[in-house]
Amino acid sequence: EKIGREGVERELLRITGDEDLTSILMELVDAEGGDVEDVREIVSGVRASEEALERLGSLLDIGRELGLPVRFAPSLARGLVYYTGMVFEAYSEVTSLALGGGGRYDGLISLYGGPRTPATGMSLGLDRIIEVVSEVRPPEKRRRGVFVARAPGVDVVEVLRIARGLRALGVATDLDLRGRSLARQLEYADKGGFRYAVIVGPRELAAGRVRLKDLTTGVEREVGLRELGEALAEGK
Repeated sequence: EKIGREGVERELLRITGDEDLTSILMELVDAEGGDVEDVREIVSGVRASEEALERLGSLLDIGRELGLPVRFAPSLARGLVYYTGMVFEAYSEVTSLALGGGGRYDGLISLYGGPRTPATGMSLGLDRIIEVVSEVRPPEKRRRGVFVARAPGVDVVEVLRIARGLRALGVATDLDLRGRSLARQLEYADKGGFRYAVIVGPRELAAGRVRLKDLTTGVEREVGLRELGEALAEGK
């Protein structure tokens, strides 16, 4: 796009030193693609083209068998010079943005001191992926996770033990380590979007229980420490 069609043709001729090969490459740039049959006639005079097309066709067949909308793009090029074979890009069907790309590189590992090893790899554009995911599935505003609040007279070790147990169950859990008052802790949990607050008080703790508050509805009840994980699972 920066140097135009004539600039591309001049650059290809400089690299190949072959007018016939440059002409073939320019025809590939103009080809619609979609399948290997679309370019078979164009490259019929190129050595080893038939074998390359057969291998490429097999890859496309495998992708389609897996239900992937694979398309052959003969004009696709990537900006890094270490590629030694096929290159590819992955696109979003929703926005037509490229989400990642890569290809075959046989010399990259040895370039960084390793043995010469055939390899294929790709990179992902996290910003693009986040953009697409946000469009397809807007962020949910519902509350999530648990905040363990410590009442006066409760050892922080007990709170840490409860938080660790919840995390072991796969529950996203946070707690106060700044010594804030119970009211300030609950205010923080509410503003932070937590679904539940587990309030650890000295009286309840002595009985092996805690108070579980649903920060969406404001409903609060006592539950046993052994049943806490089950109570949280029921409220999902």
